[in-house]
Amino acid sequence: MKLAQNGLVLSMAAETGAPNITWAVACMRTGVLLGQPNLASATEQIENLAATLPEVFGTVDLGWLERIASQLDSEPGEHPCGEVLLLSESHVHVIEPLKRHRGVALLAVSSAANAVGLVLSQVHAQVAALEREE
Repeated sequence: MKLAQNGLVLSMAAETGAPNITWAVACMRTGVLLGQPNLASATEQIENLAATLPEVFGTVDLGWLERIASQLDSEPGEHPCGEVLLLSESHVHVIEPLKRHRGVALLAVSSAANAVGLVLSQVHAQVAALEREE
């Protein structure tokens, strides 16, 4: 695992057995990256994903995922929908809103489209680490 100097971005190296994932943290209202990805090859993908944030989250209340979960008979806070997952034949894109940092989301891009479970596991671990930070 490799952290960027600003601590907001990391890449999981393929040699660890984990999928190669590039991370960045961004403002959900503006789409501005709050840290730069350290893998130049994925910078454009992260920037493009961040650019979608105002369209996805800018016009709605940020609690909409939890309200959707309650409509699906989940107890609020029990297992709320936590992420937006975008799949293509070649990539997995994840937008994971941070609960302790309202209005901020972890963005993840991986070319491991055949390993969605492993990608989500790594995303959830990174979110937990970010949520522990102040």
